[in-house]
Amino acid sequence: MKTFVIATLALLGSTAIYAADVDQNLIKQGQYLARAGDCVACHTAKGGKPFAGGLPMETPIGTIYSTNITPDKTGLGDYSFEDFDQAVRHGVAKNGSTLYPAMPYPSYARVNQADMQALYAYFMHGVEPVAQENKASDIPWPLSMRWPLMGWRWLFAPKVEDYQATSADPVIDRGAYLVEGLGHCGACHTPRADHAGKIPERGGRQRIPRRQCAAGRLDRQEPARRSQGWPRQLERRTTGAVPQDRAQ
Repeated sequence: MKTFVIATLALLGSTAIYAADVDQNLIKQGQYLARAGDCVACHTAKGGKPFAGGLPMETPIGTIYSTNITPDKTGLGDYSFEDFDQAVRHGVAKNGSTLYPAMPYPSYARVNQADMQALYAYFMHGVEPVAQENKASDIPWPLSMRWPLMGWRWLFAPKVEDYQATSADPVIDRGAYLVEGLGHCGACHTPRADHAGKIPERGGRQRIPRRQCAAGRLDRQEPARRSQGWPRQLERRTTGAVPQDRAQ
């Protein structure tokens, strides 16, 4: 018994030292990036703990639930950086199955390696662990089989590569990087075809079932509509505040 206690204390001590060795600036950068990506919005259920998952998302074939992305063993606790990167940018879970495209990995494919390292540091060392098992989807068999998603990923997910600057203005490039990557604005604000691939030339009005609303267009066609609600959304993303409908 004494040996077990000593071994446990040694393990806890080494874990604490490892966490202390992690670059705190990297963790803060990861926190900023997680806010830019609004990870808390989908990975926090109403009345639940931040990032513990369980938020229902309705789809035409059934309901799926967001996953626990805290560093607990029921979440990301056993994930290496490579596992994390495969899930976020490639859409491939730790067990090798393809994620549902409700996880906007086609957008995250543009996130650069350095920002991925910062996000990993934050979720592993800056987020409170929450022991909460992931909830299985309500999608019935055979629609629940994952292997067809592999074909969808090959056909519609872009190649994973760092964002390339396309403007001479660094401010525009930074905005494009956030909007097209971590912000994944197009995931909701671009309509989908029957195969769930985007139709960017059509503008906005993509349906968001879990919120019973339609996402407006953000292109230049409706500048007045585009400005409505943005101050509140920007404030929430920059301050990291949990949406009221999640906190209640």
